[in-house]
Amino acid sequence: MKIFIYKTIIVMIAFFILFEITINSTIKQINKKIDTYTSPSGRHKAKETIISEMKSAIKKENYFTEEEREVISKFIKKITSEIKISEK
Repeated sequence: MKIFIYKTIIVMIAFFILFEITINSTIKQINKKIDTYTSPSGRHKAKETIISEMKSAIKKENYFTEEEREVISKFIKKITSEIKISEK
C-alpha cells in the first residue's frame, strides 16, 4: 500500500510540473496579451497603430491591386444582392 501511495504522489507531482511547464505558461502568455489590449495604455497604443496605418493608406494612390478590387467588388455585390433577397 505504501508503494501505491508513493507512486501516486510521484505521478501527481510529475503531472503538476508538466502542467506548469506546458499549459500554464501558455495561459499566462495569453493573459498578458489580453491585459495589454484591455489596459488603457494598450488600447491607446492599438488606436495609434490603427490611425498611423490609416494615414499611410490614405497617402497611397492605389491601395488595392486590380485583382483585389475586382474580388472585393464582386463580394460586395453578392452581399448586397443577398441582403435585397432577404428583405423581400
